[in-house]
Amino acid sequence: MGRKFHHEIDSLRKSGAYKEALDLARYAHSQMSDHRLLKRSYSWAMYSYLKLKCAQIREALKQREFSTLALLDSQQSRVIEVNQLCREYRINKLLTADLCFSLILRLLCRFDVPPLGLYGLIKWSRSAGLRSEDYEPEALENSRGQREPLLLLLAFRLEALVEACAQIDSEHRVFEKLNVEDLATFTARLHIHTYEKTLGLSAQQKTKLLWNICWLYRRGQSFSEGLKWGMKCFKSNYAPPSLWWEIALCLAKDYQNNETILSLENTVISHDLSSALACALHASIEAKKHGVDELQLVHLYAKSALWTYHLNYHLEARALLTIAIDIVKQNKCKLPFKWVSTLSELGGVVASPLDIYIPFAKQASLDANSWLAHQFDDLKNTLK
Repeated sequence: MGRKFHHEIDSLRKSGAYKEALDLARYAHSQMSDHRLLKRSYSWAMYSYLKLKCAQIREALKQREFSTLALLDSQQSRVIEVNQLCREYRINKLLTADLCFSLILRLLCRFDVPPLGLYGLIKWSRSAGLRSEDYEPEALENSRGQREPLLLLLAFRLEALVEACAQIDSEHRVFEKLNVEDLATFTARLHIHTYEKTLGLSAQQKTKLLWNICWLYRRGQSFSEGLKWGMKCFKSNYAPPSLWWEIALCLAKDYQNNETILSLENTVISHDLSSALACALHASIEAKKHGVDELQLVHLYAKSALWTYHLNYHLEARALLTIAIDIVKQNKCKLPFKWVSTLSELGGVVASPLDIYIPFAKQASLDANSWLAHQFDDLKNTLK
């Protein structure tokens, strides 16, 4: 009977009757849940139906019926169905370490921001669910090119999922079920596994993985791990302004980046706040050297102002917040009212903020490089 079901399911699937094949597979599996051939037919029926549903979502995205971030929204009917299918795959313990499972994962990776079902499948199967081929670049059919290893693609797509979560309101309903800190920490570990095990990675890919690990651990509030992997990034001679800023946030034990609300009340002050400020100001100097638009630095200046205040450099704090507010005004962007209120509490605007900021930042830059040299001396053994 099991073999008969197997042939009927595969025949329906190959004829294009994907829904009928999946429904029959569900029924057959409910009768003989341990039948190996039926599990295989069920997996492939699921893949074919998922492929159809994902194509419909991509077409809806193309027609701009909803945004990419809506893939996180549990209220989108098509996305709900995809996530339910992924859950069904897990609950029924269908095939892993199999071509079909790899194709399903790669299918879900075709979205810039993947549906949450992808996270569920990876977390459920972990690396045991991948084949040896998934760690290697995949040759394209009828082409000289190659596709990225599946493991690398999974790491980058989950990183995009973490980043997307940071772009939506903290009160969004998706967070009723999703713990972003757990997602970020899991994704950091997946990046480490990718960095250590994937074959044929370029130097650029390795560097991106290192930077992402630092960022993900900081986002997951594992600040010591974020620092450790940030040091590895420095060790590889990759030191962009963004890395200095990530290190600053790790030192300050601050998992948020683009914070728009400032408060002078701060109950927990990191003992590394002085080093954090030095790295943050060095990041601002390096960013300007690299031609980064100052509008992208306003949150850095504002948060640095808060840290500066708590280190008792009150005039310098006023100067930094004055600079942040001036940049926002010059670019005719929305000015956070709390910034104005905080600046008033500090004593108001500074007439020539750059005259205060420039020497302060130059000294901080020297301190940051001194801090880094000291870290290299202390961490030689752990960085091997």
